[in-house]
Amino acid sequence: MSRDGAGTRERSTYMTVDQHVRASKVIGASVYNDQDQKVGTVEDLLLSQSRDVTGVVLSVGGFLGIDARYVEVPFSRLQVTTDKVIMPGASSDALKQMPVYRFNQPS
Repeated sequence: MSRDGAGTRERSTYMTVDQHVRASKVIGASVYNDQDQKVGTVEDLLLSQSRDVTGVVLSVGGFLGIDARYVEVPFSRLQVTTDKVIMPGASSDALKQMPVYRFNQPS
């Protein structure tokens, strides 16, 4: 086994050796649908008071962050694999039609 604990197991971008999801790697990750089309980018993870990840804020639409909008989806809709974040059945158009997520209430 190597010093980093990976041994002969497949190296992963998003998962630890013991199959925990690495939040620091998921935030900023591109999200793909099951047709391998990019549908958004993970902007943030939302935690409940009991410290469970319940939601994911995605940045969708726009170009290079310009005119992008934030939407919230349940964390359970994402599949985090060793090298990709997948949202089965998602489409860019459907995500753009979702209500805008706001981190704070407008003043």
